[in-house]
Amino acid sequence: MKNIVITMALLVLCTAVLLFQMDADLLERQTYRVKYTADRMANAATLFTDDAEFGRGRVVFLCDEGNALALRMLTDNLGYTASFEPQNGYFSERARVEMYYFDDSMTARHYSNGSFAGSFGFEYGDPAARFIAAFAGDDSLIEKPCAVCVLDVGEPGIRAGAMTERVRIVKKSIYEYR
Repeated sequence: MKNIVITMALLVLCTAVLLFQMDADLLERQTYRVKYTADRMANAATLFTDDAEFGRGRVVFLCDEGNALALRMLTDNLGYTASFEPQNGYFSERARVEMYYFDDSMTARHYSNGSFAGSFGFEYGDPAARFIAAFAGDDSLIEKPCAVCVLDVGEPGIRAGAMTERVRIVKKSIYEYR
């Protein structure tokens, strides 16, 4: 009888350790996918420039076209719908996408989930943290035309009890136009 009890206890312990390890591995892979998607979204946002301004030697982004392509990256890479709802079972919350465009017009534009959220003046050489409140401790500098993507997919689908503190997957990516 003692052997059966010890075997059952070891089986439960090994199952718990295996479950925790599988969740940790899955969290790492999904976090990497979110970072990759944020990188792709920032990159896609800089692909559309105003040809007339470019002819004058200035880089001015066409934000509507850039946003459309960036949001398509969200659906293609993470499987979200056009209304920012998750389709797979791992992500359970609605995605939040904050896009910031810094270009030679010296007016930065902010879009939240594809909708225009405001604009403000800036100068090259100022820290990005001055403009992006969600990352106030960031020391990245805006030195040339760029797009900043902040992607928040919320809490991952971790099994109950595996993590004691709440985890949110939020990734930021800055892509400089070159």
